[in-house]
Amino acid sequence: MQSVPKAHPPRRSALRRDAPRSFRNEESGTTVVIAALTAPLLLALAGLGGEGAYAYFKHASMQSVSDVAALSAAAAYKTTANVLAAKAEAASVAAQLGYRNSDNLTVTVNSPPLSGPNTTNLTAVEVILTLQQEPLLTRVFRNDAYTIRTRSVSRPGAGTPGCILTLSPTASPA
Repeated sequence: MQSVPKAHPPRRSALRRDAPRSFRNEESGTTVVIAALTAPLLLALAGLGGEGAYAYFKHASMQSVSDVAALSAAAAYKTTANVLAAKAEAASVAAQLGYRNSDNLTVTVNSPPLSGPNTTNLTAVEVILTLQQEPLLTRVFRNDAYTIRTRSVSRPGAGTPGCILTLSPTASPA
């Protein structure tokens, strides 16, 4: 009978060479590692997007208020011919709509405007709202407040009367 040669155990140096190769081929935990590395980036991008959307919404809201305040001031100037009354009207309308002078919000009313084509028009009224907004979701990236600013200019018309059209839901069709 022929004897079968015994297999010798692998040498230690061979085990060391094969270990990194087997570790490289192992894929069972890669999803967890990739998720752990990308989660902070995705959260930061979501925070930046949310902060940008909030700033855009706040700017649109402030622009509407400054437009209404400027139009109201121009109408007040047209009826009173008093610049101080027009300024007071603009500040009053802005305050009624929730925009009062405070630590982070400034309501500025100028007549005549400080910039633009109406700087020499004494009847034009400029309303500037400036908000120092503290970062909400992006405080990790920036600690200082950013500025949201709106500006509206209005002046009284040439004296043509306005028109209001009302529709009745109960009137007979024409």
